[in-house]
Amino acid sequence: MDLLHAVNARSEDTSAEIAKENAEFVEDLFNKGRSAMTGRLKTALTLGAGALFVQTAAVADVKIGFLGGFTGPIESLVPPMYKAAKLAVNHVNEQGGVLGGQNLAIPSGDTTCADATAAANAADRLVNAEKVLGVVGPLCSGATISAANNAAIPG
Repeated sequence: MDLLHAVNARSEDTSAEIAKENAEFVEDLFNKGRSAMTGRLKTALTLGAGALFVQTAAVADVKIGFLGGFTGPIESLVPPMYKAAKLAVNHVNEQGGVLGGQNLAIPSGDTTCADATAAANAADRLVNAEKVLGVVGPLCSGATISAANNAAIPG
C-alpha cells in the first residue's frame, strides 16, 4: 500500500478526530504566535525535513505555504506529500477552519531541491506575493538554507 492510500485509509477511520486535533493545534499555534513544528503537524502534513515560520495576522484565509521539490531529484516523492498536506488542510476546513472560522489555504512553490536560486525565489513568492503566514518545507537541506537566508515572514 503506498503512502497516499495509507493516509486515505487512516483518514477514513478517524477523519473527524484528526481534523479536530489539527484544527485545535493550528488555532493554538496562530493564537499564541509561536513558531513550532511538532510531531502532530509533521504527521498531519506528512513532511520530513523543513521549517515552520509563523506570524499572527487577521486575513480572510490563513495561508501556509508548502515548499517542495516538485521538479528535480525528488519530484516523484513530492506530489503525494503535497496531496497529504492538502488533505490535512481540507480536514481542518471541513471542521470549521481556524481562528473563528477562517479557512486554511496551502499554496505551493517549487524549490527543485537542486537550485538555490529557485528555492529562494519560490520562498520569496510565497512570502511576498501569496502573503503566507507560515512556510512548511523545503524538503532538501540546500533549498532550506537558501529559502531561510533569502525570505522571512514580515512582522
